[in-house]
Amino acid sequence: MSSSSDISPRAKVSYDQEKFMVEFSVQDYTPEELSIKTEGDVLIVLAKQESKTKAGKSLVSKQFEQRFTLPSGVNPEKISSKLSKEGVLTVTAPREALSISASKKNEAIKNNTNQNSKLN
Repeated sequence: MSSSSDISPRAKVSYDQEKFMVEFSVQDYTPEELSIKTEGDVLIVLAKQESKTKAGKSLVSKQFEQRFTLPSGVNPEKISSKLSKEGVLTVTAPREALSISASKKNEAIKNNTNQNSKLN
């Protein structure tokens, strides 16, 4: 009896302040059988392998779908992917650090709060 890890490849997910990355082996699939898309802040990787019967009807022999919630700071439009010769799919995206303007806004709010308390 096969385990679920045999059906769906185990992904290695990592991210730091600079980038988000997902890697997993999809050596049983061709590039045409792989699909990568986003829905909001969710990355979806779909692989679907079909084999045809002699009558020409399509029969899905293998399929998997994995979803990953993107960490804050990742722009879904900047996601890129590559497939190595060994069949390792790597999906990466730059991760924007908290913007300087956001920290300045917080500082401005603190300053305004302090000024308002002095006025009262």
